[in-house]
Amino acid sequence: MTVAAVLNVIECDVLYEDLQDDYGSYGLMFERYFKPHQPSLSVRYFNALKGHLPDQQFMQAHPNDLYLITGSKAGAYEAHDWIAPLDRWIRHAFDQGQRLLGVCFGHQIIAQALGGKVANSPKGWGVGIRPLPLLERPQGFEDLPNQLSLIYSHQDQVVALPKQATPILGDHFCPIAGFKIGQQVLTLQGHPEFNATYTRRLLGRRAEHIGLARFETAMATLDQATDNDRVARAILSWWLDESD
Repeated sequence: MTVAAVLNVIECDVLYEDLQDDYGSYGLMFERYFKPHQPSLSVRYFNALKGHLPDQQFMQAHPNDLYLITGSKAGAYEAHDWIAPLDRWIRHAFDQGQRLLGVCFGHQIIAQALGGKVANSPKGWGVGIRPLPLLERPQGFEDLPNQLSLIYSHQDQVVALPKQATPILGDHFCPIAGFKIGQQVLTLQGHPEFNATYTRRLLGRRAEHIGLARFETAMATLDQATDNDRVARAILSWWLDESD
């Protein structure tokens, strides 16, 4: 991996107060997730909620960086005052050739910004550790198993892809659980940065909204192994390996 590893995390939410002492922020969770696999990684933070996004001059000065858009309690289609600027920024960054990585809400808003559609799913919440078939293998994902087990916590889904996108992960419940656009865009509906302890605390807050039966089923999955580490290495390879 010869390219300087600088990750720009665009944070789209803050953690619940009772989780902040242990986990800090969405961005810090991603830094802790990737660093064991790329110790030289540098991380910059941007706060989308405050309209703090990389500008044109910054992006031109950092052409090899990766821009990661985090999860959020918000829906990509909701009328929060920070959503439209982020939507525009994604289109601009894409047009400028920047590398984009989206997770959960990030996956959804990248799809929406580039011409896809996001909706609240009538199927309800997707929660817990779920093994989903790998439909397509981006560069760096060649050695992954045929299905990936990740932690999920979402009630919205991408229901239509941008026209240039290819789905990479999905099943009957969530047919578009990740997509790619060439070597430029990679997204995941699941949360590879989450661990079981964090997820138990998070889902415990949402049990009533999730529904008791689905909540209990999800909690029972959290002792299973995930492919988090494999996915971290695959994402870093997709970003930093320049074998093409």
